[in-house]
Amino acid sequence: MRITNNTTADQVIAGIQNNLSRVSDLQIQLSSGKTFQKGSDNPVDMARIMRLQQQMNKDAQYQRNLDNLKPNLQMTDSTLSDIVNRMQSVMQITKTYENTAIQSGNHDLLATNIDSIRGNIIDLANASYNGRYIFGGYNTETKPFELRQKLFCLLCVFV
Repeated sequence: MRITNNTTADQVIAGIQNNLSRVSDLQIQLSSGKTFQKGSDNPVDMARIMRLQQQMNKDAQYQRNLDNLKPNLQMTDSTLSDIVNRMQSVMQITKTYENTAIQSGNHDLLATNIDSIRGNIIDLANASYNGRYIFGGYNTETKPFELRQKLFCLLCVFV
């Protein structure tokens, strides 16, 4: 088989064009910072990138949810601690009342103190965060608790 100068020249030109094409692809990769420009350039890596991007989006949403929830939970914890403290003071007042001699003015004083604490507890139970009642259940737009006279009677029975 005879190799002519034209065959050699054609092979050299094809090799140079192939190298120019690879250099062009590498320049595009360097300038864009991407290994490939289209999904069809590398479908396997493209699928992997899409899965990673979806996971990153999910993780970012989880982080936003945590950032939004944390202050609400801190407010709920603080409010519940305050309610427990108020209930403990009611227990302390009633024990003090039991241990002291019954005097005519003590009953009214006890009722006034417990009534004041009851109002504080109702106010705490109606605490809100970002315009939503934290103990409102699914209906966070409506005030969840209100003070009724019958509630006081039940509270007196259980104390």
